[in-house]
Amino acid sequence: MLEVENNTIYLTRGDDAVVGVEIMAGDSVYEMADGDSIVFTVREQPNFESAVLVQIAGAGQRIVIRHEDTAGLEVGRYSADIQLCTAEGRRITVWPQLEGSARYRTRNFRNSVIMPEVTER
Repeated sequence: MLEVENNTIYLTRGDDAVVGVEIMAGDSVYEMADGDSIVFTVREQPNFESAVLVQIAGAGQRIVIRHEDTAGLEVGRYSADIQLCTAEGRRITVWPQLEGSARYRTRNFRNSVIMPEVTER
């Protein structure tokens, strides 16, 4: 199961899911150009010293999470973001969408929750 609520992704460990990413450029939807890509990254903590636990390149404006991507993670809260990498070399964090001082509050970066699975596979 995948839910997105209040800028937080909730995903049952070991499930397959698809995250659609709508990228805004001002008041209009950004159209991805040839050579643009998006990357979903999950770390235990919101800093570069924390190891990357999951990193998935998107297909267009979709992130496809396979069950094996999260099967080895512990149940708990993690830090995640989605970055747009443009063909021109720009890198723009497009999720989470935080404004003002909220961007700098560490608790806002514990935005990816891995929930326990009930059915053993």
